[in-house]
Amino acid sequence: MRTYMKSVFIRFVAIVAMVFMASACGNIRNIRVTSCNIASISPNGLRSVDARLRVGVHNPAMTFTVSDVLGFIHDRDGVIANFTGGPVTVLRKTDAVYELPCSLTLDGKISLFEVLSVVKTMDLSAYFVDVTANVTTAGGITKVYRYKDIPLGDLVRDGNLGIAL
Repeated sequence: MRTYMKSVFIRFVAIVAMVFMASACGNIRNIRVTSCNIASISPNGLRSVDARLRVGVHNPAMTFTVSDVLGFIHDRDGVIANFTGGPVTVLRKTDAVYELPCSLTLDGKISLFEVLSVVKTMDLSAYFVDVTANVTTAGGITKVYRYKDIPLGDLVRDGNLGIAL
């Protein structure tokens, strides 16, 4: 059960990071995630986890850096967890693997038993994600990207990391 929860978290963070990476470039249809593996994972107490992901990226465009990734998983009643990630720099015109540092912390209002119940049923239809990240090009141009109310169920269900963005 715990391994499955880690897998869902890892897929989610990788997908969100790659959405931001793809947004930094002019031709986002050609940028895609080619792989995602756990490099390391370590619990931080009972309510949080730190991880490093190895994310393969096909980038035929310019160099860019994704940093200050900050997000929240929420339902109608409020925030359930928050996560942070980055920075990671994606080199131009490469097929490479990058290490993405990230962490997830449960909100104090939710218990571990509630999380396990959600993971067991995999009913994520009531949960949404809000994400903000800075994307900086090699030329120094920075843009803040904000996404609100992304359905968590869609991210997990569409978590095939081989798809083009």
